[in-house]
Amino acid sequence: MRKLMSITIATLLTSSLSTAQAQSVGDIFKQIFSQQQKTESQAPVEQTQNATTIIHSTNDLSATEVNTGLKQALTQGTQYAIQSLGKDGGFYNNLDMRILLPDSFALLSKGLNKIGQQQLVDDFVKALNTAAEKAVPEATEVFSNVIEQMTIADGVNILNGADNAATEYFREHGLAELTQRFLPIVQQTTEEVGVTSAYKKLKEQAAGLQIASQLSSLLGSADPTQVNLDEYVTEQALDRLFTLIAEQEKDIRSNANARVTDLLEKVFGN
Repeated sequence: MRKLMSITIATLLTSSLSTAQAQSVGDIFKQIFSQQQKTESQAPVEQTQNATTIIHSTNDLSATEVNTGLKQALTQGTQYAIQSLGKDGGFYNNLDMRILLPDSFALLSKGLNKIGQQQLVDDFVKALNTAAEKAVPEATEVFSNVIEQMTIADGVNILNGADNAATEYFREHGLAELTQRFLPIVQQTTEEVGVTSAYKKLKEQAAGLQIASQLSSLLGSADPTQVNLDEYVTEQALDRLFTLIAEQEKDIRSNANARVTDLLEKVFGN
């Protein structure tokens, strides 16, 4: 059977991963946020004045308050997403977040289900989701860095933007690095949790049904043997991570109960 996944263990042994393991998600964000507040207090007066002129809020907010409030909202939203998904069952136990089989596996899954082998499919899906949850904590440092580098003007633009403006800012400035960090962890985890062996079992059962020999002709470019499962899991995990962050952002913007600090209420109250 063609091996779909390669292992890049060396890239996992980075200082960033060690830091994320040594500190809780909350501790890392508090550290970054504290440092950023000090930096903002020394921001050039001209930058603050220029950003203030484009605030359309009636709350008499300063540009620095807007930026600090946005950072609190971003920290709150990303912390929630990481802690929700980066735990046992974070993806699989949440039906809205569960990563399903690629579309090209539909025929294979249907055939196995018909002969009473649905458990093989379920085990395979669970292994994919486990690989995703193991990678999620890597987002802590990436999101912290994005928050740290956000300028006053960025904060004002996000405040005046759409309900998912902050989420899209994260996607624009963090997606490439997140993909780079997630992929090697997914590659290692898919081996550890048995994705490869689970896939082999699926193929063996399919061969018994004479499904495997027909896949190429039936599916063409959708042949599951052509799917890179590591890349698929990475893409799906990140998509769901951003979805959860977007939900949190919208909640903070529209729901007063989600604004857990006075500054968040001041920034998003009107």
